[in-house]
Amino acid sequence: MPKSALIVIDLQNDYFQGGKWELEGIEAAATNAAKLLKNFREKGLPVIHVRHEFPTENAPFFAPNSDGAKIHLSVQEAEGEPVALKHQINSFRDTNLKEILDKFKGYVAINC
Repeated sequence: MPKSALIVIDLQNDYFQGGKWELEGIEAAATNAAKLLKNFREKGLPVIHVRHEFPTENAPFFAPNSDGAKIHLSVQEAEGEPVALKHQINSFRDTNLKEILDKFKGYVAINC
């Protein structure tokens, strides 16, 4: 039976209150993700983060090197957890996500 790996996608500051692209229900989503994250870390299971950054400074949100593009503190990556940086909506397009996942063969990814 395969083991599980957790992928936390785009839980970034710009989606939260005060951010440039606030989403309704993001706090509840982050709370649930944080519970999963804690559980995976306690069990020593793989956690992978995906972070979106637009390639230009004049982006409407997730501007390069901005606080808004950083992963939210409630689900922030821990030391040693890989982070795939994407510039497209698709988490696999022009990223190293497949290479990261290939390192965890035999695991089933759970997206969050």
